[in-house]
Amino acid sequence: MVSITKSKVKKPTKSSHKSVKKTLAKRTKSKKAGNIEKGPITKETNINEIVGKYPGTIEVFFKHGFYCIGCQAAAFESLEQGAKAHGMGDELIEQMVKEMNETIKKNK
Repeated sequence: MVSITKSKVKKPTKSSHKSVKKTLAKRTKSKKAGNIEKGPITKETNINEIVGKYPGTIEVFFKHGFYCIGCQAAAFESLEQGAKAHGMGDELIEQMVKEMNETIKKNK
């Protein structure tokens, strides 16, 4: 036989709401600041989106031996996912992101 007991659920307090709001505000600010300073491309950006919006970045892909621009997986993979699938490390991925954002700034 199964017995069901009532458990007490604590109601959130005002201080817990403030804490959550502060945390979310910090996360939002840091993401916005990062994108403004670094540029529109992050390692989470979709490969097709990068190439479609910024065709000048193709040279950066090729420079680093990343030739899967026309690949079907590029439609759903982020830059990081595609690069890691080809054995690239975090440092190289960050370098590619930096170079792509620099390329975009130059081509404006």
